[in-house]
Amino acid sequence: MVGGVGEGFATYLKILNHVREHKMVRAELVLWLKTEFQLAQSYAKNVADLLLFGPGLIQSQDNGCVLTDAGAQILNEAKPNFLYDVFARQFVGITDIVEILHLSQPLTWEKLFDLWRVRVSKTSPEVAKWKVSHAKMQFRHRLDWLRSLTRQ
Repeated sequence: MVGGVGEGFATYLKILNHVREHKMVRAELVLWLKTEFQLAQSYAKNVADLLLFGPGLIQSQDNGCVLTDAGAQILNEAKPNFLYDVFARQFVGITDIVEILHLSQPLTWEKLFDLWRVRVSKTSPEVAKWKVSHAKMQFRHRLDWLRSLTRQ
């Protein structure tokens, strides 16, 4: 996630708008992300690869980056639920957090994490292999990202 918890969705809109308005190659997008959000080069590249190109918000076309239909819809509608739908399909465990919270409240962070890890480990062999520290980091990213969708 780029930006703080309260800035997540607005940051995605800013990035998508920048891509729409500026024809640039992937390396230029990474440089803009690095500069605009004060990111390390490797982190800016990961944002581009994993959070923009990976879920299909942006694609390379005619020697430049362009919005996909999904990216354009998110930008045009400016509704977090469209981004949620895209990320829920792309990243394991997003919907699980929402479903656990829907079924079980109140929960401590640790209890929510434990329930999430057990649940996603059953459906994802990759997640089942994660060390606890890595699983906690991934869980925190997903939880913070979900929280960012509620802040406007």
